[in-house]
Amino acid sequence: MNLPIGTDIYYTGDMANQPGRGTVVHIIPPSRWADRQYQVLFTDGREMVISPCYLNPQPGRRFWLWEEWQAERTRTLEEAQHHYKHVLRQMAEVTP
Repeated sequence: MNLPIGTDIYYTGDMANQPGRGTVVHIIPPSRWADRQYQVLFTDGREMVISPCYLNPQPGRRFWLWEEWQAERTRTLEEAQHHYKHVLRQMAEVTP
C-alpha cells in the first residue's frame, strides 16, 4: 500500500490512547530494519509512525483510511438500527 502525503487516517484508540483523526505528513523510506512507514500527525497534536500492515483489514484493526472508517461506521450503525427495529417488533408481538 502506497499512501501519499495528505492521506487521512483514523485511529480507533485503545485502553491507553484516545481515538483520533490524522494525516500522513511524512513518508519514511525503507531501511535495514523496517519497510516503508508513515508519520501521521493527529488533529490533537499527537504523532505516530505506522507501517502499511497496520491498515490491513483484520480483527482488532486500529488504523483505518478515513473513507474506509466512515463506510464501516455507517454500515455498522445501519445494521444496529435494523437489529433494534427487529427486536422492537418481536417485543410488540409478545407483549399483550
